This record gives sequence, C-alpha cells and structure tokens, in this order.
Amino acid sequence: MLTHKTFLKFISLKVVSLCLILVCMANRCAAQMDTVLKPGTDTVLILHLIDSGQKSINPATDIKIYDKPLQLSINGNYTFGILRSLNSIARIYITKNDFDSVIFTYNKALSYCMMPRQRARFLSYIGEQYLRHADLTNAAEKFYAALSELSHDTTYDRYSTLCYLGTYGGLAQVYLCLGDDKNETYYFNVAEALARKSHEYASLSATLSNKGNYFIQHKMLDSAGILYREAATVVRDQKIKSRESDIGVALGWYEIYCGEYEKNRGEVEKARSAFEKAMDYFRQAIDTSALNYNLRPDRVKMVVSYGMGDALRHLGKYEQAEAILLPAVARANEKGMDENIADAYLVLSDIYRATGRYKKALEYMDSVTTIKDSLASEQKRMSVAQLEINHRLAEKDKQLSLNKLLIAQQQNKIARKDLWTAIVSAILLLGVLLAVGVYLSISNKAKSLARENKIHVLKASITGGDDERTRIARELHDGIGGMLSAAMMRFSSMHHENAEIAHTTAYNDTMEILREMGDEIRKTAHNLMPEVLLKQSLPEAVRVFCNNVQEDGALKIDFQSYGSFDCLTQGQKLNLYRIVQELIKNSTVHSRANHLLVQLMQNKNKLIVSVEDNGIGFNENEIKGGIGLHNIRTRVSSMDGLFTLESKPGKGTTIIIELEVTYITVAEENVA
Repeated sequence: MLTHKTFLKFISLKVVSLCLILVCMANRCAAQMDTVLKPGTDTVLILHLIDSGQKSINPATDIKIYDKPLQLSINGNYTFGILRSLNSIARIYITKNDFDSVIFTYNKALSYCMMPRQRARFLSYIGEQYLRHADLTNAAEKFYAALSELSHDTTYDRYSTLCYLGTYGGLAQVYLCLGDDKNETYYFNVAEALARKSHEYASLSATLSNKGNYFIQHKMLDSAGILYREAATVVRDQKIKSRESDIGVALGWYEIYCGEYEKNRGEVEKARSAFEKAMDYFRQAIDTSALNYNLRPDRVKMVVSYGMGDALRHLGKYEQAEAILLPAVARANEKGMDENIADAYLVLSDIYRATGRYKKALEYMDSVTTIKDSLASEQKRMSVAQLEINHRLAEKDKQLSLNKLLIAQQQNKIARKDLWTAIVSAILLLGVLLAVGVYLSISNKAKSLARENKIHVLKASITGGDDERTRIARELHDGIGGMLSAAMMRFSSMHHENAEIAHTTAYNDTMEILREMGDEIRKTAHNLMPEVLLKQSLPEAVRVFCNNVQEDGALKIDFQSYGSFDCLTQGQKLNLYRIVQELIKNSTVHSRANHLLVQLMQNKNKLIVSVEDNGIGFNENEIKGGIGLHNIRTRVSSMDGLFTLESKPGKGTTIIIELEVTYITVAEENVA
C-alpha cells in the first residue's frame, strides 16, 4: 500500500511554493518604489524582456535569456528588475534540479534587497529549497530569519501578508517532517487565520488542504474530509484555476484513505466507491490546465501517477496500475526524485504478488527494504537535525530575552533622563513664571502709582479751580452784588429829591441796566457755585441750569434723571455739574442745535452722563480739541472714567461719560 507521506509532503510543499509565487506577483508594484533609478533606465524594456523569457520557460531554456535584463537593471540601479531576473534564473535551476545553483542565485538576490520584506521573500525561497532537500536545520533557520525581517517591516499590505503566509507554511512543513504536532498545528492555524482575514483564498485553500493532511495522518478522516471539501468550495467559488489540480489530487488521496478504511471494516462496496471517486479526482487533476506548473511539473505528475496506481490496485485493475506506475518510477529515477519512490515500489510489489509474479514482487520488496534502511538512517539524521533546531531556537529565545532586557534597561535609562529633564524644565519654567509675576506686579504697582499721582494732580487742579470759582462767586454775590444793590438803592432814592428826574428816559434806562446787571451777576454767581447744589441734589441743580439756559426759547432741553445720587460727595456732585455745564455750553455755542437731551443715570456702582443734540455734527477724525472738550476730558480722567464721543456731519452729536461710583469715592478720599 502507498503511504500517506508522498501526498502530504507534496501538498505541503505546494503551499509554500504557491504563497511565494503570489508574493512575487504582489511585489510587481511595491518593489518598484524601493530604489532611485538612474536617468535613462528603460524599465519598460527590462520588464518586457523578463516577461518574454518567462512565457517561454522550460527546463531546456538557456539561462542567458535573462543576462540582458539583469545587466540593464544593475546598470540602471533598478532593484525590481534585478530581483525578478535573478528569481527567474533560480526557477530555471529548480526545473533542472541544480540545488547549488538555486541557492547561489537566491543568495545573490539577497545582496540586492533594499527592504526587509524583500529579504524575507528570498529567505523564504531559500528555506523552501532546503526543505525540498530535507535539510530541516537550514530550512527552519531561513524561515525564522524571514519572520525576523518581516517584524521590521512597517508596511502591512498584500505583499507582506503573502510573505507571512509562505513563511508560516514553510515552518509548518518543517515541523510536519519532524513529527512535531504542536508546532505544526500552530503554524497551520496562524496561516489559516491570516488567509481568512486577508481574503487570500488561494493560500486559504492550500492551508485547509494541509490541515486535512494532518487529520489524515492521525486517522481522523471525517475532520479531514470537512477541510478538503471546504478547500474545494473555496477554489470553485473563487475560480482559482491554479489550485484546481491540487484540490483534485488532495480529494483523490482522501478517497483512497477512506476506501482503505472501509475495506478494513469489510465494507467492500463503500470501499470500491471510494476508490472509483479517487480515480475521478485524479483524472480531473490531469485534465486541468493548472497541471502545467512552472515549478517541478514532473513532481506533480509523479504524485498523481502514484495515486492512480494505488487506486487501480485496490480496484483489482493490476495491468492498468502497472502501466501507470512503471513510467512514473522510471521518470523518478531519471530525475533523481527518489524521496517517495519506496511507496511506488511497495504498490508494484503488491501488484506482482497478486498476479503470481513472485520473483518481481520479491525484487521490489528488497528495494523497499533497502530504501527503508536508508530512510531509517535519514530519520536518525532528522532526529539530530531536530535537536539542532531546538538548540538554535533556544539560542534565539535567549538572545531575544537578552535583547528585551537591554531594551528595558535602555528604556529605564531614557525614562530617568526624561524625568530629570522634566524636573529641570519645571524648575526653569517656575522660575520664569515667578520672574514674570514679580515683573508684572512691580509694573502694575508702578502703573497704579503713576495713575494715582496723575489723578491726584488732576484732582488738585480741578479742586483748585473749583475753590477759585467758589471764591469768585462769593465775591460777585457778596461784594460786587452788594455794592450794585447799594448803588441801585441810592440811584432809586434820587427821584424823591427830584421828582422830575423819575420821568426822564435816561433815569429809567439806567435803572433797567442796573437791574439787568444784578440779574447777570446773580446768574454768574449761581453758575460758579449754585446754591441749589449746596442745598439740594445734583439732578435738581442740573434741572435749574437747563431751565436758565432755555429761558429765551431758542433752545429746548429735555432733562431726564434715573436713580439715586445721594451716595455722591459734594465734590463729586460739583465735578459732574461742571461736566454737564460744559457739555451744554459746547452744544449751544458750536452745534447750532435747537433740541438737547440731557440724562443722568445711576445704577448700583455705575453712573452715566449723556448729552445728545440734533445739531450740525462734525467728522470725528477732523476734530481739533478745544478748551471745553479738554476740560471735560480732564475731569473724566481725574475720576478714572470713560469718555465716548459719537458724531457725524448732519447727524448731531452724542457724548456719553461712564464712571464707577465706588472708585470715584476712593479717589475723592485719597485726594482729601
């Protein structure tokens, strides 16, 4: 009976080859961005030459067909062209079973790789070749080196995904050959999860087939059948032509195992049905164009031939089985593909024994024994190789742990340095903030002192002016006013001495002039120091002033007062009264207005004085400060208030003064 090893090893190697071929295809776009071309490099010509060579590839193809694109790529610093040319050359060596030239060519390609993903790709190629030649130690080393390179690749795209899939498949095959079920299952599961997540259906179907092989190896036929059928469904639904023959081969071998199982149970009809299904699957595999593989087509045909021969033997069709197996064995011996030939010899020995040709049966059985002895020695070598792999893996783990420790120490060192940097920076920042705070405090104190000094000077000036007005008002009222009253009384008594004088025009005119002079003196004295302001409130004093101004009827003044002004000191009232006086005076003299609106408003700590007229207005940008406005601004500044003037030609003028009552009181107290 043909063992499962031929089939399992073939399919597993096909997974690695498939993934790495897909990597090569995905690399067409990505790799071209990795180099800086020299001017004048004709990349279109280079790729055309490579593609032309690949279309005509066969084992007899002269490798020199790639010399020209390779040399053009090297001269033009065209990494993508170099790697594709060398990969094509290596594939020709693979068809010729020239292992040493394959390894040499792939190592040469490694020297031109510019990126981790490129190095990972060719390391996987080399690992696959070591795996084909049962050099498990070097195969594992190359696959793990590929994973290490991929760990440094920060670009996660289809190219890197296919690199991972090929590498995982290679490691799974290594552990399959070593009989390490744990690691074999682990890498198959990782590959399956990645293939499903990235929707790489070709890789998924191959991985499912490999997992099915694992269950076949452990006599779990039902589980294997589920995986094989899912793989076939993926290939059919996704129309993956390159995988159709592989799935046919996989299902064919699966039916052989099922047939053997049913035959051992005595279920002859079920066994025959299974063997016939196996033949159908093998025929489908032969009929598909995908059997024309670029890599090792003879190996594919050998595996199919072994499977068909084994199925025909079970069906009792010995002549047909012999007719298929003998040419396959001859090709295997010619090509040096003897790793599974013992399985074919065993089937031929069974055929000859069943047909009574015992001498030939014995010859083939002796050949099987010889090969098995050789395999026993090989298995011993593989055991040693496994120990070597375990040792190397342990060394890698040790090195990784050491690297992690060094990284952790470096990170701690950097963290301590960052901490001290942060502390020093915080101290410096605190010092700067403290210095800025001190500077601002000193600056604010200086500004506050300068403002207080300015207010003190202005207040003193205004107070001095108000004191002088009070003195002048008293002199006018008590001095000149009193003297004028005495003069009027003396002049009035003259008509008693001379009755005729009372009827003269000169006498009467003089008396009228004296009365008008008295009235003007009283008004002037009142304006300088209004008695009503001393006796009553600020609004009442302003109202009296407004009434006096509009007595002649030429100007109408509307006065409005809101709020209580009892909290103001006498000095504040006088200051505000002077401001209103000056504002009304400016309107009557300059604005040509016939209507004024005067407002006094006090709400909590806010006091507003507003004077609005309907005069001719003026352009604010062209105004020249007169004495009146200067006096108003000076008084407002002394009380730290806000002065706002709004005027447009033909639109009248509005002046608004805003004061903080609390601050006025404090300023008054400071001046006092």
